[in-house]
Amino acid sequence: MSPPDAVRPSASALSRGRHLPLRHRARRESEPHPPHAQIGVDRLHAAGITGKGIRIAILDTGFDYKQQPFGHDIGPDKKVTYAHDWIGDSDDPYTECSHHGTHVMGIVAADRTHFGVVGAAPDATIELHRVFDCDGHTDEDTLFSALTAAWQRGVDVINCSWGLSDSFEAAISTLAARIMANGTYVQFTAGNAGPRPFTISTPGATHGVPAVGSVDCESSAAYFWNGSFFSNGVQHSIRWVPGLTNYTVTEFPSDLDVWAPLETVPENSPWRPVMFPANLSIPDMEETVLLIRLDFFAVYHQHIVDLIKPRYILTYHPMPGDLAFPGMYFPSWPLSDFPDTKALATVEHETALHMLHEISQGRRVIITLAQKNAYTDDVAYAVNLRTGGRMTENSGWGPTMFGEAGVTFAAPGGRILSTLPRLYGGFGQLTGTSMAAPLVTGVVALMKQLHPDWTPDMMRNVLATTAHPMPYTDNSTRDYGLLAPVIQQGGGLIDALSAAYATTIVNVSVLDFLDLSRKPSSLSFSLTNVGNETVSFGISHIGAASGYAKMRSEDMSFADDKYLDQSRLLMAAYANVQVYPTSLTVDQGQTAVVRVTVTPPAGLNPSRLPFFGGYIALNSTDGTQNLTVPYSGIAARLPKDLPLVDAESVKSAMYRPEDESWSGCDSSTKFELVGFNNTLRFSSGAWPAVTFSSPLLQIQTSRVSMVNVMSGQEIIKHTLTPEDWRAKKWYWNGDSSSREHTLVSEGRYFWRLKHSGLLARNEEDYTTIDTDPFFVGYSKGDEQYHRTLPEFEDTPCEIEAAEGFRSW
Repeated sequence: MSPPDAVRPSASALSRGRHLPLRHRARRESEPHPPHAQIGVDRLHAAGITGKGIRIAILDTGFDYKQQPFGHDIGPDKKVTYAHDWIGDSDDPYTECSHHGTHVMGIVAADRTHFGVVGAAPDATIELHRVFDCDGHTDEDTLFSALTAAWQRGVDVINCSWGLSDSFEAAISTLAARIMANGTYVQFTAGNAGPRPFTISTPGATHGVPAVGSVDCESSAAYFWNGSFFSNGVQHSIRWVPGLTNYTVTEFPSDLDVWAPLETVPENSPWRPVMFPANLSIPDMEETVLLIRLDFFAVYHQHIVDLIKPRYILTYHPMPGDLAFPGMYFPSWPLSDFPDTKALATVEHETALHMLHEISQGRRVIITLAQKNAYTDDVAYAVNLRTGGRMTENSGWGPTMFGEAGVTFAAPGGRILSTLPRLYGGFGQLTGTSMAAPLVTGVVALMKQLHPDWTPDMMRNVLATTAHPMPYTDNSTRDYGLLAPVIQQGGGLIDALSAAYATTIVNVSVLDFLDLSRKPSSLSFSLTNVGNETVSFGISHIGAASGYAKMRSEDMSFADDKYLDQSRLLMAAYANVQVYPTSLTVDQGQTAVVRVTVTPPAGLNPSRLPFFGGYIALNSTDGTQNLTVPYSGIAARLPKDLPLVDAESVKSAMYRPEDESWSGCDSSTKFELVGFNNTLRFSSGAWPAVTFSSPLLQIQTSRVSMVNVMSGQEIIKHTLTPEDWRAKKWYWNGDSSSREHTLVSEGRYFWRLKHSGLLARNEEDYTTIDTDPFFVGYSKGDEQYHRTLPEFEDTPCEIEAAEGFRSW
């Protein structure tokens, strides 16, 4: 089968793109759903490819399936044929306390709605597994059980719009890889911890498991409720979104005065709220809504709540509509943080400015917002020519801890309109790799309908090599003239049409040249012609951006693009790539092999952890097929050029529980234990502690222990499972447990940190860092209380290991 009018841009056109402001436009309901039009799903639907006969499992936060797009019920003749709640241990995963799962479910398989929202595989059947509670909490055992059960039930595709800050060698990662190898496609995300290297989440970081990055939608959507405000004798229509407190849509009185403290600014200057002085004149907040900029509220909400005690809050986005479609999203805050607040909502940036101007002129502004049982809603779209079709700002980056690219490909996930629980109005816009994953899952279902014999690896590879590499953007109008790094976008933006009708199958999704200590001399890939005609290709190289992960050579400071650090560290430095052959012809049913040799870009400083990458382009001579095989590498030796832990940060410390303060200590510091009620406590109220920092990477395995200086014996040992890059602290309060004990004698001790580093396989590969010593003694007469302490082994991170020894 051939694609209807399938034409894909040639490799030479891949770096071109525009960065222009958003422009509002009218959109007919009959038009294709924007994320689908962006990657060709709409054309597959038009050809009758809708996922019929494919079974998809979704593991998520819970689902409101009791609405029209999902058939209202669960049963063998319904869209939802099976469900299980792994949190409540029941067969009903229904909930309205979280919107995430319902949004994901809609992207996968919703029937068409009156707003034109439709799933990528609307005729597929779905099986629902609730694996998170209302607060987004779960554990790895639950995820493992649910993922295993979904696979055992024989579904075709599994969607997992979640990730862990866990090791790529975690059990759930191994399970995901084995499920892929055993015939079931499972889609994970790259996470939302970007933009900087080494931020990809697990299990997406696992070799062979597809991890999707997020791309901003070219047509941004906003779902809203209609309202109005009255000022100076004129009534103005507005668009607003109701907020949530404690999982309930809150309601406003029918009419409220709008109030916002203003500073005096010159005419025609942007109006903006300022921090409130203590003598601020505050109106009656029972009949008034506070209008405040979202970023001010997010940062200073405690000050605002303490001073003003607002009952009703109206937030607005700090940026105008040409940067982020106008901030129309569901605000959600725990009610416990705002005990006096009854309701909150958000309005458009332009609406807020209009009301602020009226207030500044001394005019009364009265706002009327609809009730949740009596509202009118609508959807608006804005064509995003600024960031549309480019990587979403916070999409997670590779490489993985093994030095592999990590990100497999990208899909629309930025500003996606989909279904929400009916409590929210049934629709809403969300952003993230969680939205990109279900779109890929739906596309895989369409591919599976066309090609039931294709394996998960084949579908992953086809998606990656038919994708479109995208230019780099920092979410501004600047044109860097570079393709985004491979570790950010993988193969690029997926093309559902080209993938579904692919007739040349590449056997890899990426060529990983790893780091300099393990770099292969060359790598090869094969092309198999599964079409009906002979095809000839010309083969060339396209370079993507190189860059540094570290800001400087001499310390552990890493780029964070919150301040455009990473953007400044990108460069047009390309590898020297040799490809053999440079052209080839593949007959029907035959396979050809291409060998690639890569020399990293010259002049890169290995101590700053440089990365590089690009694409091997294969353009058919008849113009019908254009494939790109991504490659990536690190121009440094791991772990030699990248210590996992900043050695200078590993220090002895003291922790004071009374005020939860931490301070340093040195060799003169003495911690004296005294007896109290047959237990031991430190007399000064300060406990021995250790701190260290790993600012970039996940810790694969580490152990902290307290070591006797004279004997060298490790008295207290604590093995940690993987952590993220935040600073870590541990303390010992002198107590013990009833488990197996080891004598703690009076004397000098130091802390020892042993960590596996990158690529470590054996204990001999661990790096050891010792702190300065400190003294542990006993007050006179308390020798009888010499206590023994347990060895702390294999306890989960960030959970108290045993009484008296805690990670922080």
